[in-house]
Amino acid sequence: MPGQDELRDFRAKRDARDTPSMPPPKKPRSRRVRHKPGGRPDPGPPPAPMPGEGSPGADAAAGSALRRLATPRPVPVVAGDRGVPARVGPLMVEALLEEWVVEDRWWTGRPVRRRYFELVLAGGRNAVVFRDLVAGGWFAQRA
Repeated sequence: MPGQDELRDFRAKRDARDTPSMPPPKKPRSRRVRHKPGGRPDPGPPPAPMPGEGSPGADAAAGSALRRLATPRPVPVVAGDRGVPARVGPLMVEALLEEWVVEDRWWTGRPVRRRYFELVLAGGRNAVVFRDLVAGGWFAQRA
């Protein structure tokens, strides 16, 4: 059994090894961009719309070039047993990989209740579709 002196020496060496002898290096400071006298630089023209943008009802009508990522899009689905999709568009479903339910924003006036399915379609392509349990309808969504 080690003595008190040996334990004290071991702890001192361990603590010296674990605590750095020098403070960590400082992060480099960001460089400031000098602006024209009197304010900010001219932002220039707005970015060109992405392909597929500019359709009626899109945010482009409001003057914004922003678009949402992974926006659900309606898709025709034929459901089989227990409401599990058997066909998505023209493609047959070969396998059901996973199934889950999302319930969110229940405290607001626009709650979200969706039943998701991760599927393998004919040809080996994976797809994620969901059934909107509040308003109805089937949608595909890319992650």
